[in-house]
Amino acid sequence: MKKYIYISHGSLDLGNKRTDLDAIASIGTFWRGAILNGWTRGEEFDVDMIDYYNEGLWQLKKWAGCKIYLADIPPEALARPERPETLPEFEKCLVELKNLDIELNYIDHHPMTDTIRAAFQEWQRKGLFNILNICPMDLEMDRTTPSTEKSCATEMVWKFMQERWGIKTDDVFEKIMYFTHDADFGIRKVDDATALSVVIGADYDPLRIAELLANGTFWSDELQTIHDERIERDVHLLNQVSLTQRIWTLPSGREIPVMYLLMPEEDGLKVTAAGYYCTSEKGATVAVILQRAAFISMRINPGEQELHAGRILTPLGGGGHVGAASAGSRGHNFPYERADESSFESIVDRLDTVLSENAGVETAA
Repeated sequence: MKKYIYISHGSLDLGNKRTDLDAIASIGTFWRGAILNGWTRGEEFDVDMIDYYNEGLWQLKKWAGCKIYLADIPPEALARPERPETLPEFEKCLVELKNLDIELNYIDHHPMTDTIRAAFQEWQRKGLFNILNICPMDLEMDRTTPSTEKSCATEMVWKFMQERWGIKTDDVFEKIMYFTHDADFGIRKVDDATALSVVIGADYDPLRIAELLANGTFWSDELQTIHDERIERDVHLLNQVSLTQRIWTLPSGREIPVMYLLMPEEDGLKVTAAGYYCTSEKGATVAVILQRAAFISMRINPGEQELHAGRILTPLGGGGHVGAASAGSRGHNFPYERADESSFESIVDRLDTVLSENAGVETAA
């Protein structure tokens, strides 16, 4: 039989800069199913991580002749709707993968525009995707639907395995999904899930975490040590950030604080920690985290119902969830090319003008 390859987003060569618990747990869920089938890694199945965009898809060529299951890689981070001229290049990549006898199966929970949904469905009709299991929501539906009625990618993977392969649930599957739903939707009521996200932010081997989850190990003395060291490191780095606040007036008339944070020059602070610092310790409803190179991330408190981070950043070539999204230049007319302490305030002025307009709100310093 063809070897099964379970893949999600992450950069194995650059630490965990592009991964999270949902990506890792999606792989871990597939992995547990393989274990229950009596399969061995390297024989019947394997696991991997790829980057976003076409660059990530080209990485799949090394799995010629295999069945690939991609999970938790946003459609709009692959097809890039802000640049429709890239769609033929994306299709060309899919065709080449098919010519390498790769069976591509795709499972994802991110909302998307009707245009991107139609493009993916057309690629399935052309035989470039075998299984296409995507989110039925657009951005507005995603904004108005409570997290209790939505699924993270891990939950979609589990449902797929249950329906297609007849794998029965157990306490490990249930706990993986419980942890991941809490972390992915920013609920933060499961302390152990938050702690595990801290470990992921410490650049601990993401595939090792997937393996631990697959085998029912959710914590250990080693993970505790890494967690404590990461927290200490974050405190050090957060003392080096630059902050400035704006006030947004929403269509309802409510005023909310928006915190802009410039990441420190010293490397190592992760967006999750920076966003949590702004929203939990500084009291912001919205956090906008600026990398020094042209890239921003947005975090919105789960209780905020009038904003959608993904929708706000889509015009900048980004996208994501209600509460978490990102965008970078990638050849776009981005509000800045490089940020530092001396340019931070002027960049925030430009950026805040763009973001508040995208959000449909009024803004003031």
